[in-house]
Amino acid sequence: MLRVRMLAVFGLLLFWPLLALAETDNNTPQETAPYEVDIVVEAGTYTPYFYQGRSEPTAGNQFRLIAIVDLPATESYENLQYTWEVSGQVFTNSASLTTLAPMWAEAVPVRLKVRSADGQLLAESSQSIHLSEPSLVFYENSSLRGVSRLAVGDELIMIGTETAVRAEPYFMGANDSEDTFFVDWTINGQPTITAGDWGEMDLIMPPDQVSEYQVSLSISHRKNLAQSASKTFRVIPNI
Repeated sequence: MLRVRMLAVFGLLLFWPLLALAETDNNTPQETAPYEVDIVVEAGTYTPYFYQGRSEPTAGNQFRLIAIVDLPATESYENLQYTWEVSGQVFTNSASLTTLAPMWAEAVPVRLKVRSADGQLLAESSQSIHLSEPSLVFYENSSLRGVSRLAVGDELIMIGTETAVRAEPYFMGANDSEDTFFVDWTINGQPTITAGDWGEMDLIMPPDQVSEYQVSLSISHRKNLAQSASKTFRVIPNI
């Protein structure tokens, strides 16, 4: 009995510092950021020159994060320390960071802490950046009226016997070129090629054509498999 009691007491003495340490950790005050910081996202993806909206980030493409800190006049903006955490990776950087959205991801978790030169936490923010999907949008390119600003929907009413459509690959990589993609045009299911620019197809309606036909385009990135898009519409003669 004496030996059992001594072991029990000895075990309690060994365990007591662990209990004390756990209690100390639980009672450690957490850092509180007194100020606010906003994170601006600039996507490095393509949009046509006439598009009035913002480009959107997509999987496998670069995007830029910019921190805008709101400090009172009593605080200094000099020598601020920015610690970014993007998808679990930590970057010690300036007020901006350019990084790559993970392949196949639907969102990118971002956390930012801003500290003063002496290490005091001033502001922090956590966000989940939603990733969009690339999309193809067609526009009629008439020799008389130029490129229309109205997108072609499910059908295109052809006035006359000849026109062209231009495909714009929204939110693909901004620096991608024709050689970057596999491009497949089909008319009524039959493969066809463009006369020049991969994104523009000439459409001709024979005089005896009285029924509609179908035009399809699909593109996929040769390396970034998450980048692909397809679109189909019908051409209807205006008779």
